[in-house]
Amino acid sequence: MPNSIQAIYILIVLLPGFLVVTIVELLTGMRVKEPHRFIVQALASSFAVYVIYLLLVKMFSLLDISIVTNPVTSDEKNPSFQSLVLSVEPLSVLILFFFSIVLAVVLSLAINKDWMRILRKLGLTRGSHEAQPWDGAFRSTQHWVMVKLGNGEKVLGWPKRMSSREDKYSLSLQDASWVRNDGTLVEIGTDEFLITGDIDWVQFHKKK
Repeated sequence: MPNSIQAIYILIVLLPGFLVVTIVELLTGMRVKEPHRFIVQALASSFAVYVIYLLLVKMFSLLDISIVTNPVTSDEKNPSFQSLVLSVEPLSVLILFFFSIVLAVVLSLAINKDWMRILRKLGLTRGSHEAQPWDGAFRSTQHWVMVKLGNGEKVLGWPKRMSSREDKYSLSLQDASWVRNDGTLVEIGTDEFLITGDIDWVQFHKKK
């Protein structure tokens, strides 16, 4: 088991990665379900932050990361008392914090803007950042949507917010209208129409 100083050292090393993963989750809405995957992503993010930091240390002569332990012992009359004082360079911590924020913003943009499409065009992957087609469709398309509910009714509106959690989907529509069987529209007359029930399908339309 690591002692208290080792535990603090490990925590400081991992903190940039935890910060990156947390900010990415907040900005993208994506959540890491498995704890071990969260740890792996935090480790990878910390590694990227420290590599960038060390490169800039060499290029611009920045302060290197320093975590110093200073042993403090008592006098000869009380030889059993001993403690360690942890000293961290404040400027190094601030620079690491800044790099963590920048990396988190870049990763969030890559996910929200689907920068993986560049790799798909090059034939390097067929994957996407989105865990489900629902997420990608709403991020990449700005159209009116027609939603068929589980009871057979249809609603047409402009998507304002959307979310997906496992098999549960919700959608918020502006300027929403009921769609009759003959195709005519009946305005609902609310500022925002929230759909949280069963959704059979969603269609995207350029015009209302």
